[in-house]
Amino acid sequence: DRCYTALVGGVTPLLIASRKGHAEVARALLENNAAVDLPDRDQATALWWAAASGHPATVDVLIEHGATIDAASENGTTALWWAARKGHMRTVKALLRKGASPNMKTNIRITTPFYGRAPNGVQFADQQAADGATALIVAALEGHVTIVETLLEAGANVNQQAKGGSTALIAASNSGHYQIVKTLLGKGAKNIYRTKYGVNALDAANSEPIKKLLQENVRR
Repeated sequence: DRCYTALVGGVTPLLIASRKGHAEVARALLENNAAVDLPDRDQATALWWAAASGHPATVDVLIEHGATIDAASENGTTALWWAARKGHMRTVKALLRKGASPNMKTNIRITTPFYGRAPNGVQFADQQAADGATALIVAALEGHVTIVETLLEAGANVNQQAKGGSTALIAASNSGHYQIVKTLLGKGAKNIYRTKYGVNALDAANSEPIKKLLQENVRR
């Protein structure tokens, strides 16, 4: 049994199989006593790797064998978070079906800067707005429309803020994702939330169509 659980360079055979999407190899290892939740040195589990790499069949195998759905890595990210960020729709749906939480908070540092103009007219580059982003915020940031819709249907908090203050609406507005901004507004997203720099979605908007959409929503 030792060969299935002992770390080699911080990685187990199950972690490798999961990252590569070898579902049947993962199944064989698990049926021979591989530890399903044994993480790597960054506390990322096999489920985390399978989801981040976009392998829904492997995700299913791991869950069938008792993988902890919301197990978080060292930076607080989960399998669902990475599937949402990378646009792996089938994996997102598989995890949500099994009860993954769409509102898990993270500690991740996101380096994507938010550019815009603050209320006082000063241009800014907010390097911390998306730090600690949820799955919904990062999906909005990356422009994954159907994943945003799926997370909202699963109960994601449309107005939840990241540690840096960003909401999904601010992230989508700053990234220029018009359809996501429209979707979020339709689900109750508010423009009252601000980043630590004091910037809201309207301040952060990087296109005239998005600015107009947000302004019309404010007037309602």
